[in-house]
Parts: sequence; structure tokens; C-alpha cells
Amino acid sequence: MPLWLAWEEHGFRWLQLARISYDPAHVASARSALQRSLDTQPNFESLFGLAETANFSHHFTEALEWCRRAAEAAPKDTRVLAMRVEALLALGKFDQVEGLIARRDSDSADFYLSTSIAQWERSRGNLEMASKLFQEASILATNKSATELATWSLVMASGVWLDAGDLKRARPLLEKAAETAPDDLLVQVHLAELAELENRFDAALQIYTKLTQLRKDPELHRRIYVLATRQQDATTSAEHFKVAETLCRRATDAGESYALETLANLLCDAERYAEAIPLAVENLSHKQDTAAKETLARARHESGNN
Repeated sequence: MPLWLAWEEHGFRWLQLARISYDPAHVASARSALQRSLDTQPNFESLFGLAETANFSHHFTEALEWCRRAAEAAPKDTRVLAMRVEALLALGKFDQVEGLIARRDSDSADFYLSTSIAQWERSRGNLEMASKLFQEASILATNKSATELATWSLVMASGVWLDAGDLKRARPLLEKAAETAPDDLLVQVHLAELAELENRFDAALQIYTKLTQLRKDPELHRRIYVLATRQQDATTSAEHFKVAETLCRRATDAGESYALETLANLLCDAERYAEAIPLAVENLSHKQDTAAKETLARARHESGNN
């Protein structure tokens, strides 16, 4: 195997591990390996991997530069378009997303183009169209036997309605995804969110707790903390607050920004607003999407500092 290819594969393995561990050391290892691959032999996949790593770690401006280089190497690869759209939406650059999409053939039956337009429509509040496009993308993926992508897009179609509080429209889409991929992590997370919104708190706790055995995501521990606090389970509440805070601070102490939003919300949950506000402000310097703005607004409102 060529050395550049070995480093590329090594980088993607580290990135996959980082998605499970949320460990900044694994993120750094992914960046390093992919960069070594690129330095050894210029190649598209390492450029794409560096863009993917940058998006995961909330280095969205950096991601756009990697996407630019990847697009030059493979101008017809629509995976790069999807990566660009993700970064631009996170930065609140909606006009640029519209410009990117307008230059594409909207009639093309392409999974990544469909999901990119769906993400854009969702950001504009066009929920009907967003959900429809995600469902169409799921069919495209199914037709190509891309099961994971089909499940992801179907869950996203459900998530459009879940986030809007329309459980009647969210549930059948999510149940359909669960039928084909019952153990999928994203499916399970959304099933827990659905249970929570339906006030089935024990069911939600059970799912979240199971997921923490598979992924060290501080957001999962934060949700358990919130639910356990609501149910006056002081032991479980304290345990998961500590884990969530430790995981978040491990990332922020390493200079990473991807845990800032969860940490700010966690501290709001604990009514530690003086600590939450500067974290929310810092988070907004890295991403300017709705979630980042709502986190800062929440911290200021609940603290009485409007």
C-alpha cells in the first residue's frame, strides 16, 4: 500500500474514533494523519477528510478552504457541495448557500445535492420542502443500496418535524427508520427525543443511558442530567453532570470549540449563568447558526442579563 494511502486510511479511522469518543486527541490525530497523507501525495480523499474533520470540530472557516481545494480536485463530487453547505449554514452565510445551490442542476437525482437543498430549505423555515427532499434522498440512497445514508436522510426528514414540535408528522418517519435500522445511533437519539417530547421520561432516560455506553457524547450526558433533575434523582443527576462537564472541558482545555455549546447549555441547566454567558459568546465566534444564537439568548435571558 502506498504511504499516502496508509496515512489517509489512518486519518479516517481516527476521525471515526473521534465521533465516538469526542476526544480532542483523536481529532488532532485525524488532522495530523490526513495532512501527512496530503503532504506525501496530493489526493482528493485527504482534502475531503480534512474538510470533514474541520466541520466536525467546528472549524468551519477552515473547512471551507479545504472544500475549495477538494472542489478543484474533483469539481463534480457533490459530497464536497454537502460539506460546503454544512459549513456555510453553521456560519450563518445563507446567501452563499443559495448561490452554491443555484449553480447546480436541481433536477439531477443526486443524494448529496438533495440533502444540501433540504438543509438550506430547513434553515429558511421551509419545513415541508425540507422533509420532502430528505425523504427523496432516502429513496435515492436505498436504490443504490446505501443503507446508512438512507437511514440518515429519513431520520433527518423526521427531525425537521421533531424540532418543530409536530410529533404527529415526525413519528411515522422515525418509526420507518427504526424498522430498517433499529440499532442506528441517530435513530436511537431521535427516539429518545421523541419520548422526551411525549413526556415518556423513563423511556428517554433508558435510551440515553444505553447510548452513553456506545458514545462518549457530552450532550447525551447533559440530557440525562436534565431528565434526572426533573425526576429528582439527585445521584444520577450529579453523576451525569460531572461526566458531561468533564468531557466538554477536556475539549475546550485542548483549544477545541466543538463542546462550547453543550457546555454553555449545561451550565444554564445548572443555573450557573455567569460561567455560561462567556462560553456562549465564544461559541458564537465559531458558529453563527440558530442553535448558537439561541444558546446565548437563553443564557442572557435566564440570567436576567438581556
